[in-house]
Amino acid sequence: MSFIHFGAFIFVVTFYSLHWLEVNIATTLMAVFFTAFSSTLLVTIRDAYYKGELKIIGINYQKFENSIRIIVKVKNVGRTAVKYVKPLLIIDEEPLAQLVLPKRRNNDEHWVPCLSFKDKYTCPICAEDIRGFLCPKPFKVDGEYLCWTVADVDAGSGLFGKYYHVSNIPPNDIQHVVIADIYKDDSEGFSVVKFFSEYGTEEKPRICYKLSLGEKTSIPVTLRLVGEGSDPIEKKLLFEIVKDELKVILEDCESVSISEFREIKKFPRNYIPYIPFPLRKK
Repeated sequence: MSFIHFGAFIFVVTFYSLHWLEVNIATTLMAVFFTAFSSTLLVTIRDAYYKGELKIIGINYQKFENSIRIIVKVKNVGRTAVKYVKPLLIIDEEPLAQLVLPKRRNNDEHWVPCLSFKDKYTCPICAEDIRGFLCPKPFKVDGEYLCWTVADVDAGSGLFGKYYHVSNIPPNDIQHVVIADIYKDDSEGFSVVKFFSEYGTEEKPRICYKLSLGEKTSIPVTLRLVGEGSDPIEKKLLFEIVKDELKVILEDCESVSISEFREIKKFPRNYIPYIPFPLRKK
């Protein structure tokens, strides 16, 4: 074999060897890619399939002697528990003219009553040691906590007591967010909407609004829910009050006319703290 033939032979062998190596590298890389892609896809499908899913499903209410309590029902329609679920309140359009403004007495640190009444200057809605509300100036409620009727997560305590704004919701379970108490006094000619906070229903409210009974008034709010294991959700709520009529409208869900509102005649002037179980624990 001549030197030229030998060189040609080496060239052909080298060419086909490199080609075979390239094919194997390409095949290996494709196999690695498809394995990684398949694994990621399976994990994504699994997470989506077994994910928790919060859904706002309706409105409940409780009638007390002097008020109506508005409650929103929340269900986990997913396949796993949603943990550390927190309800947040957003007041979309601040009706500042209707805001119940607390004041300080002679520039000291003591709250005077928020409301002025015909017979005496005192607030019959809150206890003596609860003056004013949590929302400071400029009185903007944008993502502030509400509370659960059953808060099964110990979230600790703050300046005004124990927190009740964190809960776990297992699959197919329903929990209830407490939104507000609505009071009415026919002789005074107005109603008061008291929105709650993370401290439950018996401590300082988040904010209060005074609504005249002589004209149709409304407060649009948004309820947002965030939790670990579910996408955030939100729905709009509308409170409508005119004379003896109270209507609560839940976006894309239901509209509830509360006829028992007609039975509310007076503010609770002789205040006796109501401590529900298990919202308030000593």
